[in-house]
Amino acid sequence: MKNRLLNIYSFGIFAFLYLPILILVIFSFNQDKFNSSWGGFSTEWYIKLLNNSELLESFQVSFTIALFSAFISTIIGTLAAYGFYKKSFFGTSKIKTLVNLPIITPDIILGLGLLIFFVSINFTLGYYSILLAHITFNISYTTLIVLTRFSNFNSNIENAAKDLGASNFKSFVFIILPNIFPGILVSFLIAFTLSWDDFIISFFTSGVGTTTLPVRVYSMIKMGVNPQINAISTITLVITIITILIASKFQNISKIINSKSL
Repeated sequence: MKNRLLNIYSFGIFAFLYLPILILVIFSFNQDKFNSSWGGFSTEWYIKLLNNSELLESFQVSFTIALFSAFISTIIGTLAAYGFYKKSFFGTSKIKTLVNLPIITPDIILGLGLLIFFVSINFTLGYYSILLAHITFNISYTTLIVLTRFSNFNSNIENAAKDLGASNFKSFVFIILPNIFPGILVSFLIAFTLSWDDFIISFFTSGVGTTTLPVRVYSMIKMGVNPQINAISTITLVITIITILIASKFQNISKIINSKSL
């Protein structure tokens, strides 16, 4: 009886979380302009979406910012994690705490703080302010993920390579990087997803003429739910799911590599 009630309770939670998303996807193929009724299956709104220059421009802005911020933050996070792995000095724990601080800081505080910082240094709000903001909060995630991979890294492999005459650079390129690469890739994909979905920080740091997709969708919803919003949201959902699945797959590969290296 308890197991049955637990299953019903779990099903109710998942239905509450994912049923609205499922409805959004279904109504993105609704022929009726209004979401109050089903008017038949149609891909009309996806076709019209291709002619909506504002949404496509926002889509491009979000995609490029997510791509560049993920790439840059992954490089910085990997180097930071490598530094924490190789050297332990006075204040290391405090520095790690500062690096991880954006993870636990509410987005509205971080966004407002970045806005005040950009205004105080007369930095023009726009594409690059959003990019810098996304790099800022992504570094924490990439550093933490890669550092986790380093914690499972077998240092004996690196020591054996050095005993055979490998330099620090060669051991890093040919020994360390291949072993931690799954973790690096996972951190890149997670950073890409976080940047792609971000709304609050982008809202505070965006300027006139530069609007990310979540901010654009928010401004459009004020005038009612346009079926094109359902279409672009479905596309965004698919991209996010694919990214998470790839990250999960390489996370499993990372565990396999780690188990073989022990």
